[in-house]
Amino acid sequence: MRTNRWRQWRIVLAAVVTAFCFGACQEWGQMDPPAGTDIYPKTEKVGEYSFDEAIDPQVMQTFAYANGDTPDLVQDADLGSQVLHFNGGYVRFFNPMLATSAEEAVSMTFWVKQAALDEAEVAAGTAVKDINSALFAFQNENGTESLYMTGNGALVYEGMDGNLSVNTADEATTGMLDEPGVWHYVALMVHNDGYTVYVDGNKRIDQYIPDFDCSKLVQFMANTPYLYIGYGAEENKEWWIDDLIIYRNKISSTQIAVPGTGGGGAGDFGNYITIGAEDCSTAWWTAFSDLVHFKNSVHFGFYNYNNNTTNNWCNWVVVVTNGKNRDEEGYAEYFVLRSDAYGWGDANYDASKITHNFVFDANNTFNLDMNGAYVDLTLTRDGNNINMNTVVTTASGTVYNYSFSYTGELEETIGAFLTCEGSYLQIDVEDTYTEGESFEEGSYLVGAEDCSDGFWVSFSDAYTIEGNTEYPFGFIFTNTNNGAVNNWENWLLVVATAELNGPGYSEYLVLRSDAYGWAGIYEGGTVNSGFNWDTFPADMDGAYVRVFVTRGGTTLNTLAKVRTAAGTTLSDYTFQGDGITTEQIVVFLTEEKACLDIHKVGYFPFADNIEK
Repeated sequence: MRTNRWRQWRIVLAAVVTAFCFGACQEWGQMDPPAGTDIYPKTEKVGEYSFDEAIDPQVMQTFAYANGDTPDLVQDADLGSQVLHFNGGYVRFFNPMLATSAEEAVSMTFWVKQAALDEAEVAAGTAVKDINSALFAFQNENGTESLYMTGNGALVYEGMDGNLSVNTADEATTGMLDEPGVWHYVALMVHNDGYTVYVDGNKRIDQYIPDFDCSKLVQFMANTPYLYIGYGAEENKEWWIDDLIIYRNKISSTQIAVPGTGGGGAGDFGNYITIGAEDCSTAWWTAFSDLVHFKNSVHFGFYNYNNNTTNNWCNWVVVVTNGKNRDEEGYAEYFVLRSDAYGWGDANYDASKITHNFVFDANNTFNLDMNGAYVDLTLTRDGNNINMNTVVTTASGTVYNYSFSYTGELEETIGAFLTCEGSYLQIDVEDTYTEGESFEEGSYLVGAEDCSDGFWVSFSDAYTIEGNTEYPFGFIFTNTNNGAVNNWENWLLVVATAELNGPGYSEYLVLRSDAYGWAGIYEGGTVNSGFNWDTFPADMDGAYVRVFVTRGGTTLNTLAKVRTAAGTTLSDYTFQGDGITTEQIVVFLTEEKACLDIHKVGYFPFADNIEK
């Protein structure tokens, strides 16, 4: 059975959030308006529910549907805290917004987990995700007016002043909560122009609603007497919630970022490079990523934001060059491709080689889809041919495909960079690599899943590094040790002269996860780490690990960056040694009493930007 352990680094982050007493925050301040009559929106926390103490019926009333159970408080092993559990029931609070006002939005943040899918149904292809159960609702005294949101991100409003239904399951499957059985951090805003939902720091829905006055939604949420959790929709399946916070007006990147990640911006842990101004004011040819060199392939993963522009070209652009940068003598472009299936290039450029399934229409579908979209862009080179394959996943879950092919006289090493106009990009530094590959969860395991393999039994593929490295060569993987008590029962990195047991095989270095090693260059090398040995085995169970190798002449450097399953970033673990004498080296991973689920392998040009 495959586990979802690799995603658990983000599941338990809420355990490090400061605990608050179960109940609504009552310290509301009055906003002082500036001179004149204008009221400027102020973000303010108005209600907070941590579910850490016993249910107080003066604060929260619990109810059960027919054949359902009353919600109860349970201890969650992943979060390491008490959470509220639903299985056919719902709860009601007095709306904390009644004590204040909202000028532009009502916002919420919370952790949520849906029940895992049945494994037999998954195997049979009959499993169905829960996309219809209501997460929360606001309702008036007699139930004649209500607003609710589902796990699909559907927003449904029935009021005296009109009705609205957006993103219901029969309209579109958004994939907002894309993985049942694990915790997700949700940050959402219902604002005067529509609504926006972030999941695990990533914008998943950014719904602009021009044909409905969404200020009605904001004012209804701010003035109706009751807030419900688990109530409103027809389906009510099993799920859990924790750390619910209600805000007046719009929240910022501080609240949107996954708790414990240190703030700002999209992305699970902030390992992103921003290209362009975040107010989308960037003019053409003024903001660029670094040029990334490659011989065979390069992959960029990034988010595109455009402020709902009506100009199709105000989005991302990829430029492929002869390996020279813009300021270098001899710089030449093979081709430039815009996000909107338009481009130009040298004499070999052929626009007829573009294919796509984007929607360009009077409703501005393309630009609305591109705002908040995640872009997987891969360039592969075969001789004098370059193929671009791009998969664009919108914030609402729609997937588009965009491809292009080019044939010309290519240099041995070529390059690519990203730019933008009237937009900005957030490049995922761990999803941008050259000469590499990514793997589906559970498809590339080193070691038995039950962590029963002994030392020197299971190995990754061997990867050859020729000469000096321009970019760090890296493995990104999840390390599990099944509750080991010994520090060494985790991953090991091996650097050798050849493949294991191949002709001329000799080890330069065997480096364990616990700041210990042996072989050729280990003696005389320098090891640095700041691990807490009292907690190290537990820290490594479910840890998200990035191991990088760089080589310059006879010197070898390694760097391991570890983030625990609880979301804590451990101190960098480094090694430097001298004595590499061969033109090529071979690197691979092994383990002892552990299992490594490898996610990505390759050269990572932006590895220096990994902080968490």
